[in-house]
Amino acid sequence: MKQAIMRVLRQAKAGAVQFTPEKKPILIFGLRRGGSTMVADAVAVNKGVWYTNEPFAVLPRHPGYETRKAALPEAQHSHFFELEGQDLERFAAYTDNHLHATYRDQGTARHAGVPPKANRVCLKILNAPWMLPWFSSNVPAHQIALLRHPGGQVSSTLRQNWGFPLEAYVQRPNDMALHFAPDEIASIGEALERGDRWEIGVLDWVVQAVPLMKAEAHGVPLVTYEDVVRDPETFVDDWLVGTCGLEDREAMVATFGKPSGSSRLSKDSTNSLISSGDRDAVVERWRKDVTDEQLRIGQDILDRFGIDIYRFVD
Repeated sequence: MKQAIMRVLRQAKAGAVQFTPEKKPILIFGLRRGGSTMVADAVAVNKGVWYTNEPFAVLPRHPGYETRKAALPEAQHSHFFELEGQDLERFAAYTDNHLHATYRDQGTARHAGVPPKANRVCLKILNAPWMLPWFSSNVPAHQIALLRHPGGQVSSTLRQNWGFPLEAYVQRPNDMALHFAPDEIASIGEALERGDRWEIGVLDWVVQAVPLMKAEAHGVPLVTYEDVVRDPETFVDDWLVGTCGLEDREAMVATFGKPSGSSRLSKDSTNSLISSGDRDAVVERWRKDVTDEQLRIGQDILDRFGIDIYRFVD
């Protein structure tokens, strides 16, 4: 009952906001439990930002589920791949509506001012990493790709007991062949048959992270969660202020010194480390949750796929 009341109040507040798209949108690409909420929180503290969390997640628990289900093409495990034809047209029309804050049941302006006004959109996109090239070519926006070490991302996802959409990717062999060699695809299928959730989780990270690691080839900067956590001031100055033109520097820097909007999904010990300012400990906290064997498996996977942006074993 309380959740229903809060939902109605949020929608009423969102419906009162006048939106004029005067400034370039901001798109944040990332993976679940990868730090995207942390960055989105920093953007959303600025006045006039209309923020939508995971607009392409077609899941019953997300705001606007019925709207998303009707507007978007069907997506297995709520993930979108290289679309074409009518599916791409529907995806593009839905995106355009978000860029104009049409779906008032899905977003809000946290700091709209009085009277409530917003003039730019921020979208946090987690369910369409393979669509990044399309966004970079077709959506005039400030875009950024965010990656976190697979150890931290996977251990956090496992702690939530969430599933992995890897199976949906494997069932699209033509799309997979655009990014991976036959032996790599075969090794993913074998891992799914073995059913080891840690191994599946790391491979799930690989499959979704590969297009993000190619982001710079499409003119989209790639940043890491670790660099942002360790030096948020530089990230704020270089990208949020310098590139995006956001103005409230002090408020943005301050957001990185406290747990993000997704802190309820983090361990209390991690949230305490964030509040304490021990940035290195925040970045490396996940290593306490994994075994030496898991580290070995993770490193073997990264080596097998030629990924050197991160390491499990020095």
